[in-house]
Amino acid sequence: FDSLLAMKPVERRGGKRYMVVAVLGLAAVFTFDLITPLGVADGMLYALVVLIGLGRPEQSFVLSLAAASTILTLLGWALSPPAPEVVSGNVVMMNRTLSLAVIWGAGFAVLRSGIYERGFHVIAQAVEQAPAGVVITDTGGTIVYVNSAVTRLSGRAQDELVGDSPRVFASGQTPRESYENLWRTIASGRTWEGEILNRRKDGAFVWEHEIITPVRDSWGSITHYIGVKEDVTARKKLEEQLRFARLIAAPCCLASPTTA
Repeated sequence: FDSLLAMKPVERRGGKRYMVVAVLGLAAVFTFDLITPLGVADGMLYALVVLIGLGRPEQSFVLSLAAASTILTLLGWALSPPAPEVVSGNVVMMNRTLSLAVIWGAGFAVLRSGIYERGFHVIAQAVEQAPAGVVITDTGGTIVYVNSAVTRLSGRAQDELVGDSPRVFASGQTPRESYENLWRTIASGRTWEGEILNRRKDGAFVWEHEIITPVRDSWGSITHYIGVKEDVTARKKLEEQLRFARLIAAPCCLASPTTA
């Protein structure tokens, strides 16, 4: 959750540095390839150079590394010392073919990781900027993430909330049975939905409509709980005013008996 908590896109700095390291890596592997007899799978070392793209997973950079590695692998095949007599030509061809497969496999893996990372940060920014509050806790009830809407709603900073318990929001006016029912529901794998009266840091009460649901891993085990909350204080006040208005108006609406 570190990246999610930070909510900042990973900044790719030092692009030239990665380029220099990549060029030096390609030169070192190519030199080693030229002094090594054919039949040794040293061409696979180019895959390590391609993995430098993890630090800068732009498509053009990664594809350039893979293409350069491919060219140098083929040049090494043509210029390296002959293979020992015990090594057949089929083994040499298999080694070079395998090297090319590993190089491009590494390249596509780097590109895929970059896509996942960019996708994650888009989702992270969307959650952070959502108008509704989002709270994520572990199964023990410790808060591991809150978005900006929660800090505005509660009047507390993010670093005040992370590591604390959701009890920090409690108003003291919600029956204990309500919380027990809430935890019993989500611990059983079901979603809980309802309205809770909470308290801001400044002491003001706030009504929140909350939906809390379990988060499961790939094995189906609950690892976290995520809650989405919305301030419905204004709506609750309006409903109370309408109820009060109806009570006041009710006697006036009663029909008076008609006198003959």
